[in-house]
This record gives sequence, structure tokens and C-alpha cells, in this order.
Amino acid sequence: AWWLRRSVRACDRVVPVSRCLQQQMLEQLGPLAFEVIPNALELPDLQQPVTARQRQGPWLGYVGALLPSKRGDRVLLASRGWLAGSPERRLLLAGEGPALEALQTLAGELGILEQCWFPGYVEDPLPYLAGLQLLVHANPEETFSLVSLEAMALEVPGGSCRAGGIAEVVVHGETGRVAEGCEPAALGELIDRYQQSPELRAGHGRSGRAR
Repeated sequence: AWWLRRSVRACDRVVPVSRCLQQQMLEQLGPLAFEVIPNALELPDLQQPVTARQRQGPWLGYVGALLPSKRGDRVLLASRGWLAGSPERRLLLAGEGPALEALQTLAGELGILEQCWFPGYVEDPLPYLAGLQLLVHANPEETFSLVSLEAMALEVPGGSCRAGGIAEVVVHGETGRVAEGCEPAALGELIDRYQQSPELRAGHGRSGRAR
């Protein structure tokens, strides 16, 4: 919009939180005095009050707004094979938004609804993230991914796609793993890799908190 372009041009400096966002702003607003400064957060206590439900069985999941663009459907499809490996395994999709009902319907169609938990909006995401073995993130348009940063701070590695700003947060092979594509099959391979190696999962978790 013209008023946005006029406003930012009056600024001495414009601060995008990722190079991905900087590129988007450059395309839409033209050259500006950019300085990329990533989001940050204070390290939370590792001893989070994990929900009682998540203390039972291994969990994968995602916490965030359930919008169509976040591609929660890919999280469900990518996790289906892992869930089929044991009835004790569970998938968390915490958040609210217009995609919630469609995701619940898809989980039913895939035969995994009983292994999924949709708690809705959560005021504090940290206890829910702390109860995960792996954060599964499938949004190809993310400009930063604060939830990935929050998970890393709790020593939870991320399985995501090399798209948008996620790859600037998650270091492939160090704090998590990123697939070249966002297809469910590629994300499913990341899930299987972590399932086969608890040591890899733990090592990436520690590196994530350090980062």
C-alpha cells in the first residue's frame, strides 16, 4: 500500500527478522536501509510443567495458528506412518484457526484421529512443546518461525522444510533436519530418522538450546 511505502521510507532503518522477510520487503517496497535482526527469546527453564496427557507415550507435534497456509494437513500426512508404528504414539496440533475442523476431518479419514490431540488455543506454548520428541513444521511460507526457536530452546529438534525463513533458524544436521521439499513423504523421512536414533534427537536438541 502507498501509505506503507511512504512510512518505511521515512524510517532511518527497517528491521526485518530474517533474510527471507528482507527479500519480500525488498520486492514489495524497494531498496531501504535494512538491518536483519533475528527474533530472540530468553532461555526458558527446561523443567516445564508438561501436560499430564503428554507424559504418556511419545509425542510429535506442532503449536501455532491453525491456518490453511500453515499446512497442518502435511503434518498429519507426514506423521501417519510413524503413528501406525505403535498405538502409544501421539500427535499434537495445538492452536486455533479456520483450518481446525478440516484437520480433524482429515485425521479421521486417515484413521489416526484417536492418536491426535487438538487442545485448541494454548496461552503458554512452552509446556506443550516441552512434551514433544520432535516439532514438525510444514509451512513453506514462514518468514521466521518463532515456534521453531521456542522448541530449540527446550531441546526439542525440528523436522521442517527448507523454505521461507525456517532454514535460517533451524541448522540442518545440527539443531534439526530440513527437507528440500515440504511434501509429506520428505517430512516423514525426517520423522523416521529421528525415531531410529534417539542419540541424534538428543544431540540436536542440545545444539538447538545452545544456538
